[in-house]
This record gives sequence, C-alpha cells and structure tokens, in this order.
Amino acid sequence: MVRIVLFQPQIPPNTGNVARTCAATGSELHLVEPLGFEITDRQLKRAGLDYWPLVQLHRHPDLEAFLAERQRRGGRLLALSRHASQSYAEIHYDPQDWLLFGRESDGLPAELRHKADACLTIPMPASSTTEAGGVRSLNLSVAVGVVLYESLRQQGFSSRPGAEPPPKPRPKEGTGLAPQGSLRYSLPDSWMSASPPCPVRWGETHEALPIDPAHLAIHSCGDAIGVIVGKFGDFQRRNGS
Repeated sequence: MVRIVLFQPQIPPNTGNVARTCAATGSELHLVEPLGFEITDRQLKRAGLDYWPLVQLHRHPDLEAFLAERQRRGGRLLALSRHASQSYAEIHYDPQDWLLFGRESDGLPAELRHKADACLTIPMPASSTTEAGGVRSLNLSVAVGVVLYESLRQQGFSSRPGAEPPPKPRPKEGTGLAPQGSLRYSLPDSWMSASPPCPVRWGETHEALPIDPAHLAIHSCGDAIGVIVGKFGDFQRRNGS
C-alpha cells in the first residue's frame, strides 16, 4: 500500500481528515516535523473522529530522519506540487511508493522537490481563469484523497503487491447504471452514511466508479467529492474534452 507523507502540515483539521482517509484505506501516514500544531490538538482529533487507533501513524523529527527511513525501506518518492507539469493520472503507481504533500501555505520547497523521483500535479482547469488570479492549490486533504484513490484504483484496491484487479461488476437490469464512459454521476446509498450526509442530487445514471463505497462511507463529504471530481477530470483529459 502506498504511504502518505505530509511535510510540516500546519492546519489540524486537514491532517485529521488525511488520517481518516488513511485509516479507511489502510495506508501509512507519515508526518515530517515540525508541525504547525500539537498532536493532541482538539481540532485534529475531531477531524479524525474515533478512527485514530486505526491509523498507522509515523512521526519524523525532521526531513533528514524521514529521508533516512525512506532510504531504508525503499520505494519511489513522488512529490505533489503545483509547480510540476506531469499529471498525477499519467503515472503508474507502485504499492511501495511514498506520496509527498507540502505545507498548506507554500507547498514543498524546491530543494525537496528535487530530491523526489518524480514531481506530479493535480490539474485545475479553472486555476488561471478566476478573477482573483487563479486558485493556487486544492485543500490538502482533498489532494491526498484524489491521488491516493487513483493509486488504489490502479492496484485494484488491494494492498497485495502484484494482485490482479477484481473483475468489474456488471450492472443488474433495471438499476439505471450507465456503461463505462457516462458523464453523469450520483452516489450509492451507502455513501450517504457519511456524517454529515453529502448534499448530492441524484442523477439517473452514473459512471461505475471502481471505488469501494464502504471506504468512503467514513470520509468527510468534501474528500469524497474530491475523489469523484478527480476521476471526472481524468475522464475529460483522456477524452480531450
């Protein structure tokens, strides 16, 4: 399973939401200190709800300590940055990869990006068209969810290296599910068990997303929507729309 690495995160709820996603997917969470908050912060705990015992949490006192751990265990270091040109959807992920995300205020420093095996970005089609000069970045927890679930999709949602992806389920007659390639989305009933419920209007059809709804049932609404939007953006890119 890929590992999630947060470099000096600054906002407690973001890290809490990322921890919740890691608990749902069985992914390790690595925090590179110094942090912008105390690990006992109330907002941090609240965002992670009661799933903290399920989080495989690793704390590193500084960048050098993390890089030494990564060197010892092996695996590629993939940095996520708005300064990159290669899309996160244009790379094949390996279960041993480390996905590195930067600080909320200024991302990853240039010297750290240069230490990575690859530097990736999440395309934002409207980033240069808004009146305020463009959105600089996505929310940290949303960005983690988008990239993490793309890696899981490629691996067939299995933590076993080399495992074959499960066969795609065939929609039952009368369910209204559209074939692969539909541009209309809705959420399965089990996703609505998120707290608070996602304010999603039902469409008659949706693309059969290769995401286990049991995982997203415990995600925040924003992170779940981020995963879907990331999938939709990848569909548009592949189809030239």
